Amino acid sequence: MLFYRLRFYIANELIRTNNWSSFVYIVSSDVRDWKAPERADILVSDLLGSFGDNELSPESLDGAQRFLKKDGISIPSSYTSFLQPLTASKLYKDAKEIKEILHSESACVVNMYNVDRLAPSQEVFTFTHPKSFVGESNQRYQKLCFMIPNDTGSAMVHGFAGYFNATLYKDVFLRTESSTATSKLKTWY
Repeated sequence: MLFYRLRFYIANELIRTNNWSSFVYIVSSDVRDWKAPERADILVSDLLGSFGDNELSPESLDGAQRFLKKDGISIPSSYTSFLQPLTASKLYKDAKEIKEILHSESACVVNMYNVDRLAPSQEVFTFTHPKSFVGESNQRYQKLCFMIPNDTGSAMVHGFAGYFNATLYKDVFLRTESSTATSKLKTWY
């Protein structure tokens, strides 16, 4: 909660120091309950999470689409998630030390320094906003098959790294997928 309050404070400070208060305002509300006074030209979201859809981004942006003008812009306009098998003995050991089974089976955000990526990452899901067909479902299912090269030797798959590539607007991108990552980007944060 503190993280979101800090974001709200920083955004308001940017508005104040740049004298944008006459045309920029921040609404802190649940998108499902808010009643917009008018439709927006631009809808901006930072709900991508570390995997591109793990913070209910598609569902939240779909719900907020009703606030956007017909020719409105959504930022991000699309994003694709990726998975990659890896071996990470330290991460695996640390997760096993916590005796709760749910902890070791849940997604976590870590800096991946001492890992071995066992195969190239593969595309999982793509979401686009605004949707041309509002009734389109966000339910997805994907079955992936990773081919681990013979020269890898013996390795245990400890888990999967999750990445995303996002098109923010036209030719402006943010990419965390390892083979196409945005230059100098160390982490999504």
